[in-house]
Amino acid sequence: MAQSILYTGPNLALRVKYDKTGVEKLIGYATNFNLSATTGQKNIHTVDSPMIAELAQGAAPIAISGSITLYLPKGSDPIRSGLVPPIVNRGNTSEPANARSRSMHWRIYDRATQELVFGADFCKVSGYSMSIQAKGVVQVQVQFTGVSPLEGQT
Repeated sequence: MAQSILYTGPNLALRVKYDKTGVEKLIGYATNFNLSATTGQKNIHTVDSPMIAELAQGAAPIAISGSITLYLPKGSDPIRSGLVPPIVNRGNTSEPANARSRSMHWRIYDRATQELVFGADFCKVSGYSMSIQAKGVVQVQVQFTGVSPLEGQT
């Protein structure tokens, strides 16, 4: 008789690629995944009318935003894992720290089945909060934005 795998903790895994050809890097395990998406419709108005005359499908890019709670490996944090740039500038640069953030290709998998739950390209972390719990568990609440969800994801 085969034993079933039962995860009593986070049941999602966030993997990130920093370019299209790169290798996916496991960032951490996740819970509380929330997603909001605009469908790419654009309102078309006629002259001098406040009413919408037509909805143009696909006239605007699909945009996504959401939040996710991540549990990072012990000794890690959002900066070391590559989710966000360092808060302070290092070196002799006048460039703001948030200008150095990179867009990422996110893939969220079910831990038990390894099936893709969600994927999107060109995601950026727009904000985060972090707490370190007992036994050094790092919990990060991440808000993200992005465009171009994978085909069939919205």
